[in-house]
Amino acid sequence: MKVFKSIVIGIFLIVCCCNALHAQHNHSEGVMFSAESGIWQARHSPELDLTDEITLEATVYLPAKQHEGARIIDKFQSNNGSGGFVLGIGKDNKLWMVAGQEHLSSQHSIPLNQWVRLVGTFSKSKGQFKLYLNENEAAASTRTPLLPMTRTNFPLRIGSDSDGRNNFAGRIRQVAVYGQYLSKQQVLASRRPTQPILEWRFDAESQSEYASAMRGGQKLVKLRKVTGVERFGDTSDILWYRNPANQWETALPIGNGRLGAMIFGGPDRERLQLNDITVWSGSPQPDADRPDAYKHLPEVRKAIRDQNYMLAEKLTDAYMTSPAPYTASYQTLGDLSLQFELPKGAATQYKRWLDIGRAISGVSFKIGETLFSRETFSSAADQAIVSLIKSSVKGGVSFTLDLTRLENSVTVAQGSNMLVMKGNTGKTLDYEVQIKVALTGGSVKATGNELAIKDADQVMLYLTAGTSYTLDPAKAYRGEDPHARVSRQMAVVSGKSYQELLGRHIADYQQYFNRVRLDLGNSDAAALPTDERLMQYGDGKKDPSFASLFYHYGRYLLISSSRPDNLLPSNSQGIWGDGLSLPWLCDYKSNINYQMNYWPAEQSNLSELHLPMLRQTQSLQAAGAKTAKTYFGPETPGWYYGYTTNGWGWTSPGAWLPWGVFAGGSGWACQHLWEHYAFTRDKQYLQSIYPTLKGAAEFYLATMIEDENGNLITSPSTSPENTFKTDDGQKGSVSEGNTMERSIIWDLFDNIAHATQVLGADADFGTKVAAARDKIRKLQIGRNGQLMEWGKDWDMNSDDPEHRHVSHLFALHPGHQITALGTPELATAAKKSLQLRGNDGTGWSIAWKENFWARLRDGNQVHTLLSNQLRYTGQTRTIMAGAGGTYPNLFDAHPPFQIDGNFGAVSGMTETLLQSMETYAPDKYIIDLLPALPSQWAAGSVRGLRARGGFEIGIQWADGLPARVAVESLNGEKCVVRSAVALAVEGAQLSSKPDKNGFLLEFDTEKGGVYQLIKK
Repeated sequence: MKVFKSIVIGIFLIVCCCNALHAQHNHSEGVMFSAESGIWQARHSPELDLTDEITLEATVYLPAKQHEGARIIDKFQSNNGSGGFVLGIGKDNKLWMVAGQEHLSSQHSIPLNQWVRLVGTFSKSKGQFKLYLNENEAAASTRTPLLPMTRTNFPLRIGSDSDGRNNFAGRIRQVAVYGQYLSKQQVLASRRPTQPILEWRFDAESQSEYASAMRGGQKLVKLRKVTGVERFGDTSDILWYRNPANQWETALPIGNGRLGAMIFGGPDRERLQLNDITVWSGSPQPDADRPDAYKHLPEVRKAIRDQNYMLAEKLTDAYMTSPAPYTASYQTLGDLSLQFELPKGAATQYKRWLDIGRAISGVSFKIGETLFSRETFSSAADQAIVSLIKSSVKGGVSFTLDLTRLENSVTVAQGSNMLVMKGNTGKTLDYEVQIKVALTGGSVKATGNELAIKDADQVMLYLTAGTSYTLDPAKAYRGEDPHARVSRQMAVVSGKSYQELLGRHIADYQQYFNRVRLDLGNSDAAALPTDERLMQYGDGKKDPSFASLFYHYGRYLLISSSRPDNLLPSNSQGIWGDGLSLPWLCDYKSNINYQMNYWPAEQSNLSELHLPMLRQTQSLQAAGAKTAKTYFGPETPGWYYGYTTNGWGWTSPGAWLPWGVFAGGSGWACQHLWEHYAFTRDKQYLQSIYPTLKGAAEFYLATMIEDENGNLITSPSTSPENTFKTDDGQKGSVSEGNTMERSIIWDLFDNIAHATQVLGADADFGTKVAAARDKIRKLQIGRNGQLMEWGKDWDMNSDDPEHRHVSHLFALHPGHQITALGTPELATAAKKSLQLRGNDGTGWSIAWKENFWARLRDGNQVHTLLSNQLRYTGQTRTIMAGAGGTYPNLFDAHPPFQIDGNFGAVSGMTETLLQSMETYAPDKYIIDLLPALPSQWAAGSVRGLRARGGFEIGIQWADGLPARVAVESLNGEKCVVRSAVALAVEGAQLSSKPDKNGFLLEFDTEKGGVYQLIKK
């Protein structure tokens, strides 16, 4: 018996040993890929320009759970739209594949410690997208139609992504790319069901390169690795990353208001995608109005009054829209590309960063013992982009440099150290870019349209640029050729040292940035790279300083995209955009985006940066007067514009419903003209913009009609981009007296009535608009307790109850007709409307809701929405609902990127800390301290916020209550402060008095006086 047991045990051990040896043999097959093993890539070939069908195949061995960013086969580029393809491994070891803009992920994890065959196969024309694990179907797309792939000229990489992040950790034995869709039968039938475009079999780890088995022997070459990073210390004003940008939405933005760049940070290849705020395609379109549209206005209004909404829709589409093509787009200025010659070996201690406290971006890494670094900034002081490139060893900097644009450009060398690129975007706008290099050591040589720098100790780059654009409709927006101006700028900037330029830049930038400081506490998470912080932010409790970083970043973006002397304001992507036709043409949508960009300007102490928007609004009057007469009759006074404007002063409606016809654009833009006065108290400014306000009001006075009860309403009337369904089942977007337009006009009339009193002039007109304001149909509460969006109670019939636009709550924010304390019944109705809309949406929609809830004094709901906004996304496909989030570079995602979400979040966070829209007398404002502080921010401080009435406020708080408050009086007006706790003026016999809503403290001030308020 014992002998038998011994034999059995012996056989068992022999089997185990054999299995172990076999497993060890399996482990040694193929090639090991890891962060330390380098990058394998093959050049792009035309055969890989697939748009309809593709199959990707790999045989892999995974010894451990993979990083979420692990990629096996990658030829993918995302840049305001997706291109190429990728097969990768995501969360919980689940296989995924992207083909163009289509994404598919398996439900089952890839098993560990065994060889697994992975297949992803896609066909746009067949509507098929499937994944296989070991010949078992693991996922299939049910969405049709599928979108086609788009071409990309990126290389094809194995085991890493297109920018060198090699997160895949395991062995690969074979990969293949097929130019066709493989059916399930083909996948199961054979290991070689058809001839691949490319196929590599990895047989020995010692090989340095492989030749594909098919079609020309494409080489797969091993490159050096790009890994390693040093951690930063204080990250309160730092965005930083362990890897180069792998798509446009992960690059880092710099800008001086006018001239900007997106910096990608590749160690061996740097790309600066360039922008100038005035680079627009197309030309002015003075004939975009529909001729004699006003003649059809009576029949449109009659159809609406008769409640024939389907006819009204048809007539409005036919006669109240614009027949002109609307294709002018903000565009890229071009690309500055640097290809570096680096020593052999791995790049370690890599870090890519953006210091928003100084407005400088940089890259650093080591190869061996040599440290390489680059710093870049866009200087408003010197109107140039400046970059310093250094190596820690003498003669260590070598690279080639070129300057290109996608179309209509010519680049030539001037001398040995300068390139000049000239071109145009059409018949109206010319541009010029100049790049100059200055070397310490080494040499520079111009060859064609490139500069070649060899063996320099360090290199400075100077870039200046300009266009022929001018904000003058009388000149059709065409100004002087930019050459002389750009050359002067280059002559000045290239004569200064790096330290001088850097010092001037920082001083100029920090005059704005340092005005405000928000501190919400810190945590260990603050030491992590920015993309990792974003991915783990969750409810924000473990990383409160990330919210303050996001706040400061929003202010950084406004400073970087809207300086006082900008010819154009910050657009829907600020000043950053890559391509010739950008998302939504990157214009100025007047149904929220144009305005939301500037919500933070006054309250976060950037008042001067508001000026470009205010000037552009004023510039629209002449075109807007023509549009008013064309659509509402030749005797119509004043001016208006509809749903959008652009760099060419467009004022016409859009091409179709539901977004193209909107009467509130000019009225809402004029709110900003008034707000600049409300914060600054500059009466001379108010006098200068009063005619613009009056002209807008004259238009509405002339075009509003009476409803059946004698109240003033608009007709035709829409609620931006939304549709209704009547009780009898009619669907449409055009009715009369919808809430948003009434609210905008009420706000305009109210501001003008105050303006005439402040100026002591035009009293008769002030009286007239005040009477008309009071005659506007009152805000209405619907049958479900909601604030009604439409002229009738149709909200609960909606097919889209969570629509991204929440336009009918304008009166709550940014208006002041509804306040939580002053109009509680309406505030409750607004709250009900928000509950019906939900907490999700596009990025900017979430940000607007943050402002609404702050005005409703519910800080915890604001914090919930901010957490929804601060969720990681890489989605760049246009999605109109429920897909908002934040990209790794902290750009807000609609998706794709829209910057108004960043700016809206700054406004919403500010509204939780300070509000000043309520009045104690006409044009006299109550300063409300911590009105909607989230419980997660129970302790903190802020300084430098601005309040209406001309005050600058700093607050320190603990346990959710103000402990010390600093009030600076900018104009010497009486100060009225509301708080949840009694305060006293330090050094004076002044203290708060109980109020039904807390405590009120009133005291007189002197201009320039600073008053310390302390908790009693």
